[in-house]
Amino acid sequence: MKAILPILLLTVSISAFSQNPRNIMQEEVQLPNGWKLTPAGRSLPLGDLPLNLIFSPSGKYAAVTNNGQSVQSIQLIDTKTEKILHTEIIAKSWYGLAFSSDEKFLYASGGNDNRIIKYAIQSNKLVLKDSILLGKNGLQKFHLPEYVLIQKRTFSML
Repeated sequence: MKAILPILLLTVSISAFSQNPRNIMQEEVQLPNGWKLTPAGRSLPLGDLPLNLIFSPSGKYAAVTNNGQSVQSIQLIDTKTEKILHTEIIAKSWYGLAFSSDEKFLYASGGNDNRIIKYAIQSNKLVLKDSILLGKNGLQKFHLPEYVLIQKRTFSML
């Protein structure tokens, strides 16, 4: 019985300071250490562990890659309305994201599969179009496509 009381107190205290969907959208969020955060602007509900956010050349779109342990995804956002237009679930992803200069395509890292995934942006949705394999038959694991630079039909990996 004496061992149950400390566990119960710990559980209640963790629950009291944890975030839930209701308090995430409030103006102020209290952290487990007692500190409080007040957002400088508005927020959108993104996926698990958003690692990268990029803007299209005109600023019309933003894209976010979510790379946590739950569902990995890429989200397309309308920057004017601040709405998530589309969420595309992806098997493996990482940091690399790039829009084409005409904003018709979005390129994303395929994680440790040594590939770049090409999505077309059609009717404000991401549509899988192609996969660009890096290395011979995908068997040579030489690096992750973390950064993708697209210039006049060439790819540069950093």
